[in-house]
Amino acid sequence: MQERFDRWLLGRMFVERGPGDGFVYYYDNPATGPTLLSLAVTAKVCLYLLDTGRPELALRCGEALLRCQVPQNGPKHLRGGMPSEVTLPASALVRGEAFYAGDNLLAATALHRLFLATGDIRFASGAAGACTFVVLSLMNGVRQGVWQEDHGAPMLCIHDKGALVNSIHTKVELLWLKALADVAALIKSPKMEERFHKAVAFYRLAVTPSGAIMDHYEPGFPPTPYAVENWKPYSDETLIGDNLLRAALGFVRLGELERALPVLKFIQHRSGAVPGYLGMATGRDRFLKQDPLYYDVVCTGMLRALATAAGDDELVAQCNRLLERLQDPETGGWYWGVRADDGMPVEPKLATLTGLWAVHDFVQSAR
Repeated sequence: MQERFDRWLLGRMFVERGPGDGFVYYYDNPATGPTLLSLAVTAKVCLYLLDTGRPELALRCGEALLRCQVPQNGPKHLRGGMPSEVTLPASALVRGEAFYAGDNLLAATALHRLFLATGDIRFASGAAGACTFVVLSLMNGVRQGVWQEDHGAPMLCIHDKGALVNSIHTKVELLWLKALADVAALIKSPKMEERFHKAVAFYRLAVTPSGAIMDHYEPGFPPTPYAVENWKPYSDETLIGDNLLRAALGFVRLGELERALPVLKFIQHRSGAVPGYLGMATGRDRFLKQDPLYYDVVCTGMLRALATAAGDDELVAQCNRLLERLQDPETGGWYWGVRADDGMPVEPKLATLTGLWAVHDFVQSAR
Protein backbone atom coordinates (compact mmCIF):
# COMPACT_ATOMS: atom_id res chain seq x y z
CA MET A 1 0.00 0.00 0.00
CA GLN A 2 2.72 2.47 0.97
CA GLU A 3 5.04 1.56 -1.89
CA ARG A 4 2.37 2.25 -4.51
CA PHE A 5 1.41 5.50 -2.80
CA ASP A 6 5.04 6.66 -2.70
CA ARG A 7 5.43 6.10 -6.44
CA TRP A 8 2.45 8.35 -7.08
CA LEU A 9 3.45 10.94 -4.45
CA LEU A 10 7.08 11.32 -5.51
CA GLY A 11 6.60 10.66 -9.20
CA ARG A 12 3.62 12.92 -9.85
CA MET A 13 2.82 15.24 -6.92
CA PHE A 14 6.31 16.31 -5.79
CA VAL A 15 7.73 19.27 -7.74
CA GLU A 16 11.21 18.31 -8.90
CA ARG A 17 12.85 21.49 -10.14
CA GLY A 18 12.75 25.26 -10.47
CA PRO A 19 11.39 27.74 -7.89
CA GLY A 20 8.72 25.24 -6.87
CA ASP A 21 11.18 22.44 -6.11
CA GLY A 22 10.15 20.58 -2.97
CA PHE A 23 6.52 21.76 -2.97
CA VAL A 24 3.76 19.17 -3.19
CA TYR A 25 0.40 19.39 -4.95
CA TYR A 26 -2.83 18.90 -3.03
CA TYR A 27 -5.07 17.34 -5.70
CA ASP A 28 -4.58 15.14 -8.73
CA ASN A 29 -7.09 14.56 -11.49
CA PRO A 30 -5.69 11.55 -13.37
CA ALA A 31 -7.00 12.98 -16.63
CA THR A 32 -5.76 16.56 -16.30
CA GLY A 33 -2.92 16.48 -13.79
CA PRO A 34 -2.00 17.87 -10.35
CA THR A 35 -3.32 21.18 -8.99
CA LEU A 36 -2.89 23.46 -5.96
CA LEU A 37 0.57 23.81 -4.46
CA SER A 38 -0.15 23.60 -0.74
CA LEU A 39 1.80 24.67 2.34
CA ALA A 40 -0.01 22.12 4.51
CA VAL A 41 0.64 19.23 2.13
CA THR A 42 4.29 20.17 1.71
CA ALA A 43 4.83 20.38 5.48
CA LYS A 44 3.02 17.07 6.03
CA VAL A 45 5.09 15.37 3.34
CA CYS A 46 8.21 16.76 5.02
CA LEU A 47 7.20 15.06 8.28
CA TYR A 48 6.32 11.85 6.44
CA LEU A 49 9.68 11.72 4.68
CA LEU A 50 11.54 12.33 7.93
CA ASP A 51 9.59 9.59 9.69
CA THR A 52 10.26 7.12 6.86
CA GLY A 53 14.01 7.73 6.65
CA ARG A 54 14.30 10.01 3.62
CA PRO A 55 15.90 13.17 5.03
CA GLU A 56 17.30 14.38 1.69
CA LEU A 57 13.81 14.68 0.21
CA ALA A 58 12.43 16.14 3.46
CA LEU A 59 15.15 18.77 3.27
CA ARG A 60 13.84 19.90 -0.11
CA CYS A 61 10.36 20.32 1.36
CA GLY A 62 11.84 22.39 4.17
CA GLU A 63 13.73 24.56 1.70
CA ALA A 64 10.47 25.12 -0.16
CA LEU A 65 8.74 26.25 3.03
CA LEU A 66 11.53 28.72 3.75
CA ARG A 67 11.29 30.17 0.23
CA CYS A 68 7.64 31.11 0.72
CA GLN A 69 8.14 32.59 4.21
CA VAL A 70 7.73 36.36 4.49
CA PRO A 71 11.12 37.82 5.50
CA GLN A 72 11.67 40.05 8.52
CA ASN A 73 11.86 43.12 6.28
CA GLY A 74 8.46 42.28 4.78
CA PRO A 75 5.09 43.72 5.80
CA LYS A 76 4.92 43.84 9.60
CA HIS A 77 1.66 41.91 9.88
CA LEU A 78 3.01 39.06 7.73
CA ARG A 79 6.60 38.74 8.95
CA GLY A 80 7.55 35.11 9.46
CA GLY A 81 4.22 33.93 8.09
CA MET A 82 3.67 31.51 5.23
CA PRO A 83 0.73 31.53 2.82
CA SER A 84 -1.50 28.50 2.56
CA GLU A 85 -1.08 28.38 -1.21
CA VAL A 86 1.61 29.34 -3.70
CA THR A 87 1.52 29.55 -7.48
CA LEU A 88 4.06 29.28 -10.26
CA PRO A 89 2.60 31.50 -13.00
CA ALA A 90 5.95 31.90 -14.76
CA SER A 91 9.47 31.43 -13.44
CA ALA A 92 8.93 32.73 -9.92
CA LEU A 93 7.12 31.58 -6.81
CA VAL A 94 4.13 33.77 -5.93
CA ARG A 95 2.60 33.74 -2.45
CA GLY A 96 -1.14 33.39 -2.03
CA GLU A 97 -3.14 36.00 -0.18
CA ALA A 98 -4.32 34.02 2.88
CA PHE A 99 -2.11 33.13 5.87
CA TYR A 100 -3.81 30.56 8.11
CA ALA A 101 -2.87 29.87 11.73
CA GLY A 102 -3.18 26.10 11.41
CA ASP A 103 -1.03 25.85 8.32
CA ASN A 104 1.70 27.97 9.90
CA LEU A 105 1.71 25.82 13.04
CA LEU A 106 2.01 22.73 10.85
CA ALA A 107 4.86 24.30 8.87
CA ALA A 108 6.58 25.25 12.13
CA THR A 109 6.28 21.64 13.29
CA ALA A 110 8.00 20.41 10.12
CA LEU A 111 10.75 23.03 10.29
CA HIS A 112 11.39 22.30 13.96
CA ARG A 113 11.70 18.59 13.19
CA LEU A 114 14.11 19.38 10.35
CA PHE A 115 16.25 21.43 12.71
CA LEU A 116 16.39 18.54 15.17
CA ALA A 117 17.35 16.19 12.34
CA THR A 118 19.95 18.39 10.65
CA GLY A 119 21.10 21.03 13.15
CA ASP A 120 20.62 23.62 10.38
CA ILE A 121 19.85 26.89 12.15
CA ARG A 122 17.82 28.14 9.17
CA PHE A 123 15.07 25.68 10.03
CA ALA A 124 15.05 26.73 13.67
CA SER A 125 14.74 30.36 12.55
CA GLY A 126 11.97 29.44 10.13
CA ALA A 127 10.00 27.62 12.84
CA ALA A 128 10.48 30.54 15.24
CA GLY A 129 9.36 33.01 12.58
CA ALA A 130 6.17 31.09 11.82
CA CYS A 131 5.26 30.75 15.50
CA THR A 132 6.05 34.41 16.18
CA PHE A 133 3.79 35.35 13.27
CA VAL A 134 0.95 33.31 14.80
CA VAL A 135 1.43 34.94 18.22
CA LEU A 136 1.76 38.54 17.03
CA SER A 137 -0.65 38.59 14.08
CA LEU A 138 -3.27 35.95 14.97
CA MET A 139 -3.38 35.92 18.80
CA ASN A 140 -3.49 39.67 19.29
CA GLY A 141 -7.14 40.31 18.54
CA VAL A 142 -7.83 42.88 21.26
CA ARG A 143 -5.12 45.25 20.10
CA GLN A 144 -6.20 44.71 16.49
CA GLY A 145 -9.80 45.60 17.36
CA VAL A 146 -11.38 42.28 16.34
CA TRP A 147 -11.74 40.72 19.82
CA GLN A 148 -13.24 42.34 22.88
CA GLU A 149 -11.14 40.15 25.17
CA ASP A 150 -8.10 37.94 24.77
CA HIS A 151 -9.40 34.46 23.96
CA GLY A 152 -5.93 32.96 23.90
CA ALA A 153 -6.12 30.73 20.82
CA PRO A 154 -5.24 32.00 17.34
CA MET A 155 -7.87 33.38 15.01
CA LEU A 156 -8.36 31.67 11.67
CA CYS A 157 -6.28 33.78 9.29
CA ILE A 158 -5.04 37.11 8.04
CA HIS A 159 -4.93 38.25 4.42
CA ASP A 160 -1.98 39.89 2.76
CA LYS A 161 -3.68 43.32 2.85
CA GLY A 162 -4.33 42.98 6.58
CA ALA A 163 -7.95 41.79 6.71
CA LEU A 164 -8.51 39.41 9.64
CA VAL A 165 -10.97 36.54 10.09
CA ASN A 166 -11.52 36.71 13.85
CA SER A 167 -13.17 33.30 14.41
CA ILE A 168 -11.20 30.63 16.28
CA HIS A 169 -11.19 27.10 14.86
CA THR A 170 -10.30 23.83 16.53
CA LYS A 171 -9.30 21.62 13.55
CA VAL A 172 -5.79 22.14 12.13
CA GLU A 173 -4.87 24.71 14.78
CA LEU A 174 -5.42 22.34 17.69
CA LEU A 175 -3.75 19.42 15.94
CA TRP A 176 -0.47 21.31 15.46
CA LEU A 177 -0.63 23.74 18.40
CA LYS A 178 2.21 21.91 20.18
CA ALA A 179 4.62 23.68 17.81
CA LEU A 180 4.26 26.76 20.03
CA ALA A 181 5.51 24.83 23.07
CA ASP A 182 8.34 23.17 21.14
CA VAL A 183 9.56 26.41 19.62
CA ALA A 184 9.14 28.31 22.90
CA ALA A 185 11.49 25.79 24.52
CA LEU A 186 13.91 26.06 21.61
CA ILE A 187 14.17 29.86 21.65
CA LYS A 188 13.59 30.17 25.42
CA SER A 189 10.48 32.35 25.13
CA PRO A 190 8.29 32.41 28.26
CA LYS A 191 5.81 34.62 26.42
CA MET A 192 5.29 32.07 23.66
CA GLU A 193 4.97 29.26 26.21
CA GLU A 194 2.36 31.31 28.06
CA ARG A 195 0.41 31.80 24.82
CA PHE A 196 0.53 28.03 24.24
CA HIS A 197 -0.97 27.22 27.65
CA LYS A 198 -3.64 29.88 27.29
CA ALA A 199 -4.63 28.48 23.89
CA VAL A 200 -4.90 24.93 25.27
CA ALA A 201 -7.17 26.18 28.05
CA PHE A 202 -9.43 27.88 25.52
CA TYR A 203 -9.67 24.81 23.25
CA ARG A 204 -10.76 22.68 26.21
CA LEU A 205 -13.93 24.80 26.30
CA ALA A 206 -14.89 23.42 22.88
CA VAL A 207 -15.55 19.90 24.23
CA THR A 208 -19.25 19.15 24.73
CA PRO A 209 -20.80 16.67 27.22
CA SER A 210 -21.64 14.30 24.32
CA GLY A 211 -17.99 14.01 23.34
CA ALA A 212 -18.33 16.17 20.25
CA ILE A 213 -15.88 19.04 19.83
CA MET A 214 -17.29 22.28 18.49
CA ASP A 215 -16.02 23.43 15.12
CA HIS A 216 -15.23 27.07 15.92
CA TYR A 217 -15.80 30.03 18.21
CA GLU A 218 -17.39 33.22 16.86
CA PRO A 219 -16.37 36.41 18.74
CA GLY A 220 -18.76 38.31 16.47
CA PHE A 221 -18.30 41.63 14.76
CA PRO A 222 -18.46 43.98 16.50
CA PRO A 223 -16.87 41.50 18.91
CA THR A 224 -18.56 40.56 22.19
CA PRO A 225 -17.20 39.12 25.46
CA TYR A 226 -16.78 35.36 25.82
CA ALA A 227 -20.02 33.39 25.91
CA VAL A 228 -20.39 29.64 25.72
CA GLU A 229 -23.12 29.98 23.09
CA ASN A 230 -20.56 31.52 20.73
CA TRP A 231 -19.08 28.04 20.24
CA LYS A 232 -20.59 26.82 16.98
CA PRO A 233 -20.81 23.62 14.95
CA TYR A 234 -19.86 23.84 11.28
CA SER A 235 -23.46 24.73 10.39
CA ASP A 236 -27.02 23.93 11.42
CA GLU A 237 -26.22 21.37 14.15
CA THR A 238 -23.74 19.73 11.77
CA LEU A 239 -20.08 18.87 12.22
CA ILE A 240 -17.53 17.99 9.56
CA GLY A 241 -16.00 14.59 10.21
CA ASP A 242 -12.39 15.45 9.42
CA ASN A 243 -12.50 18.69 11.43
CA LEU A 244 -13.79 16.79 14.45
CA LEU A 245 -11.14 14.09 14.19
CA ARG A 246 -8.32 16.60 13.76
CA ALA A 247 -9.44 18.34 16.94
CA ALA A 248 -9.58 15.03 18.82
CA LEU A 249 -6.10 14.09 17.60
CA GLY A 250 -4.88 17.50 18.71
CA PHE A 251 -5.81 16.59 22.27
CA VAL A 252 -4.00 13.27 21.84
CA ARG A 253 -0.84 15.10 20.78
CA LEU A 254 -1.19 17.35 23.82
CA GLY A 255 -1.30 14.31 26.11
CA GLU A 256 -5.02 14.72 26.89
CA LEU A 257 -6.35 11.43 25.54
CA GLU A 258 -9.31 11.60 27.91
CA ARG A 259 -10.73 14.54 25.94
CA ALA A 260 -10.37 12.64 22.65
CA LEU A 261 -11.72 9.21 23.60
CA PRO A 262 -15.41 10.26 23.68
CA VAL A 263 -15.13 11.08 19.96
CA LEU A 264 -14.69 7.35 19.28
CA LYS A 265 -18.10 6.69 20.84
CA PHE A 266 -19.68 9.78 19.30
CA ILE A 267 -18.84 9.05 15.64
CA GLN A 268 -21.23 6.45 14.23
CA HIS A 269 -18.89 5.05 11.60
CA ARG A 270 -19.52 2.00 9.42
CA SER A 271 -16.56 -0.34 9.89
CA GLY A 272 -14.22 2.64 9.65
CA ALA A 273 -16.18 4.59 7.03
CA VAL A 274 -17.02 8.08 8.35
CA PRO A 275 -19.70 10.26 6.74
CA GLY A 276 -18.43 13.65 5.63
CA TYR A 277 -21.11 15.44 7.67
CA LEU A 278 -22.24 14.37 11.15
CA GLY A 279 -25.21 15.41 13.23
CA MET A 280 -24.01 17.14 16.39
CA ALA A 281 -26.72 15.48 18.46
CA THR A 282 -26.32 11.98 17.07
CA GLY A 283 -22.87 11.45 15.55
CA ARG A 284 -24.65 9.96 12.53
CA ASP A 285 -24.62 11.12 8.92
CA ARG A 286 -26.36 14.45 8.37
CA PHE A 287 -26.63 15.61 4.77
CA LEU A 288 -29.05 17.87 2.96
CA LYS A 289 -31.85 15.91 1.31
CA GLN A 290 -30.63 16.75 -2.17
CA ASP A 291 -27.02 15.73 -1.45
CA PRO A 292 -25.78 12.13 -1.74
CA LEU A 293 -24.32 10.47 1.35
CA TYR A 294 -20.55 10.07 1.03
CA TYR A 295 -17.66 8.95 3.19
CA ASP A 296 -14.67 11.24 3.70
CA VAL A 297 -11.72 8.89 3.23
CA VAL A 298 -9.18 10.97 5.17
CA CYS A 299 -11.42 10.43 8.21
CA THR A 300 -10.69 6.72 8.06
CA GLY A 301 -6.96 7.37 8.37
CA MET A 302 -7.49 9.77 11.25
CA LEU A 303 -10.00 7.42 12.92
CA ARG A 304 -7.32 4.72 12.77
CA ALA A 305 -4.86 7.10 14.47
CA LEU A 306 -7.36 7.80 17.24
CA ALA A 307 -8.12 4.07 17.61
CA THR A 308 -4.38 3.37 17.83
CA ALA A 309 -4.02 5.91 20.64
CA ALA A 310 -6.99 4.30 22.40
CA GLY A 311 -5.66 0.77 21.97
CA ASP A 312 -8.69 -0.34 19.93
CA ASP A 313 -7.05 -2.99 17.75
CA GLU A 314 -10.30 -4.12 16.13
CA LEU A 315 -11.13 -0.63 14.88
CA VAL A 316 -7.55 -0.20 13.66
CA ALA A 317 -7.97 -3.40 11.63
CA GLN A 318 -11.32 -2.25 10.22
CA CYS A 319 -9.81 1.04 9.08
CA ASN A 320 -6.83 -0.71 7.50
CA ARG A 321 -9.06 -3.09 5.56
CA LEU A 322 -11.16 -0.21 4.25
CA LEU A 323 -8.12 1.85 3.23
CA GLU A 324 -6.59 -1.08 1.40
CA ARG A 325 -9.85 -1.60 -0.48
CA LEU A 326 -10.18 2.09 -1.41
CA GLN A 327 -6.63 2.62 -2.71
CA ASP A 328 -6.81 3.40 -6.41
CA PRO A 329 -5.18 0.49 -8.27
CA GLU A 330 -4.06 2.68 -11.18
CA THR A 331 -2.30 5.49 -9.33
CA GLY A 332 -1.73 4.26 -5.79
CA GLY A 333 -3.45 7.33 -4.35
CA TRP A 334 -6.81 7.80 -2.67
CA TYR A 335 -9.84 9.80 -3.77
CA TRP A 336 -10.91 12.21 -1.04
CA GLY A 337 -14.49 10.96 -0.91
CA VAL A 338 -16.52 7.92 -1.99
CA ARG A 339 -20.28 7.58 -2.35
CA ALA A 340 -21.99 5.44 0.25
CA ASP A 341 -24.26 3.66 -2.23
CA ASP A 342 -21.69 2.31 -4.69
CA GLY A 343 -18.22 3.21 -3.35
CA MET A 344 -17.38 5.31 -6.41
CA PRO A 345 -15.40 8.57 -6.08
CA VAL A 346 -17.44 11.69 -5.37
CA GLU A 347 -15.35 13.49 -7.99
CA PRO A 348 -12.26 12.53 -10.00
CA LYS A 349 -9.69 14.07 -7.65
CA LEU A 350 -7.17 12.16 -5.59
CA ALA A 351 -5.94 14.01 -2.50
CA THR A 352 -2.39 13.88 -1.18
CA LEU A 353 -3.44 14.49 2.43
CA THR A 354 -5.83 11.55 2.24
CA GLY A 355 -3.03 9.28 1.09
CA LEU A 356 -0.66 10.53 3.77
CA TRP A 357 -3.12 9.69 6.56
CA ALA A 358 -3.84 6.35 4.86
CA VAL A 359 -0.22 5.20 5.04
CA HIS A 360 1.05 7.06 8.10
CA ASP A 361 0.08 7.91 11.68
CA PHE A 362 1.22 11.50 12.23
CA VAL A 363 -0.01 11.53 15.81
CA GLN A 364 2.23 8.71 16.99
CA SER A 365 5.27 9.95 15.04
CA ALA A 366 5.05 13.60 16.01
CA ARG A 367 4.26 13.46 19.75
